[in-house]
Amino acid sequence: MLALASSLAASEPAASEKQIEAEVRAEFARWTEAYKRHDLQGTMMIFDPQVRFAFQGGPDVGYAELERSYVADFKTNSTAEWVGSIDEVQASGDLAAEFSSWKLIDHRGGKEIVLEENRGMDLFRRNARGEWRIVRSLNYPVKPPAAPAK
Repeated sequence: MLALASSLAASEPAASEKQIEAEVRAEFARWTEAYKRHDLQGTMMIFDPQVRFAFQGGPDVGYAELERSYVADFKTNSTAEWVGSIDEVQASGDLAAEFSSWKLIDHRGGKEIVLEENRGMDLFRRNARGEWRIVRSLNYPVKPPAAPAK
């Protein structure tokens, strides 16, 4: 997948690639809004039924396991929420690679405290209906900076 992402980044984006980037960004925005509303159907819409998902070095999981994780997540009464943003999109034809940053932000006491930071890379494929769906997702924690030497 990394080789694909590198090859996607090698050329200057054409007008159609800019359109693909806009479409992927719009899909990401719909997904994050559905997640904020705890809308399970809207959250799962972005994933291809054959998706493979890996989080923080854990084993690959498929659609059903991913859906169960969102159900469990939505049942918690946490004051924290995941906030994501796209850093980059590279596209070619019916494939697009999206690189994102995520922060788990706690809103207790009117302050925003970042509890965790992750990075992600999602491989999107356009399906027969022209919809962009994630077929492969890799997510990993951002390591905290090393303590300064004394």
